[in-house]
Amino acid sequence: MSTVSRTTTDRRRGARRIPRVGVRVECLKGSTGLGHNLAEGLIDLSATGVRLKVRAPLDPGQEVELSLQGQAYSGPIKRFASVVSCREAPGGGWEAGVSFRTHLSYAELGSLT
Repeated sequence: MSTVSRTTTDRRRGARRIPRVGVRVECLKGSTGLGHNLAEGLIDLSATGVRLKVRAPLDPGQEVELSLQGQAYSGPIKRFASVVSCREAPGGGWEAGVSFRTHLSYAELGSLT
């Protein structure tokens, strides 16, 4: 499992990890499970949240539903989360940092990283 170096502006409570090749992410606005997938890709993750590339800006405090699909689990790992930050990404698009309402277990995190 590789980790991403932490900067002085990084306020995440858990160590960031690079996702395994083939891990898929889906991000839906709200908690209804409806709407378009806003996620373009997963940048990094920890037990407490993720940073992902999204197609449209998300407002801090906004609730989203995330679905993470790895090779080790038969079904997706779903979590409700709150947007912590969102900024324009280099090269276009947006990067959003979101915090899980319920943390990932050690086994879930291990299956994704």
